[in-house]
Amino acid sequence: MQSDSQYNKPQNHLLRRIEIYKNRPIFYSLGDFVFQTEAVTSQPADFYQHYGLSHNHNVADALEAMSANYTRGLCVHREVWEAVIPLWKMQDGELLEIELHPIELGYELPVHRMGWPRKSTSPHIMESLKALSEPFGTHIEIDEEGVGRVRLQAK
Repeated sequence: MQSDSQYNKPQNHLLRRIEIYKNRPIFYSLGDFVFQTEAVTSQPADFYQHYGLSHNHNVADALEAMSANYTRGLCVHREVWEAVIPLWKMQDGELLEIELHPIELGYELPVHRMGWPRKSTSPHIMESLKALSEPFGTHIEIDEEGVGRVRLQAK
């Protein structure tokens, strides 16, 4: 059973495990690569109405109302602002290795700077993915630069 804090997190935006099935990867979720709510130019009328706003309000007003000035919702979960970008190596049609490059999207930055991907220097992202994946038989090695590697057996 999940704890309350896990239950309340938005599962579809989070980095999830990697499983290897028949020498092929299954990425349950790599996280979000870009997350820019500030680039949204419009919302439907009922979105504004739901938060007690009128047609005189703009998208920024609606997003602030929805998030209670960025104190609830997606923006308060660090994990939503973390992801990995996979690169793989193949030989003769067989997958040999997957490199996993951790990125972050600016969790603690001002709202206007959040959502832009950059390489992460924190070991937390890869260590978390490693812990999520190991129960499913996927071993991730993490190098000194924080890049994860899954090495597969060639057929």
